[in-house]
Amino acid sequence: MAKDKFTIADLDEELRRRSAKAKASLPKAAPKKDYPNADRFEEGGRRLYSAYDAADVQPQQEPGRKVWIKLRGLAAIVLVIVGAILVAIAIKALP
Repeated sequence: MAKDKFTIADLDEELRRRSAKAKASLPKAAPKKDYPNADRFEEGGRRLYSAYDAADVQPQQEPGRKVWIKLRGLAAIVLVIVGAILVAIAIKALP
């Protein structure tokens, strides 16, 4: 038999029941490691390896050389474009 009127207590009880049911259907979180970096340390606490060991720092070239190489490339592109324009003008000027 259905109730015609609900009290605040009835609604609160129903909300709690649904909330518990919804929480039970969620996947459980995996347990966290006790020591997140445990793979990097021995039992005595000494570091097995460092993240900095793998980073090889390459000596940088002087920036002037890179700039000249880029400028030469840009100059070559500009010369090709100007040459193409001159050839097009010369072809149009022919009778």
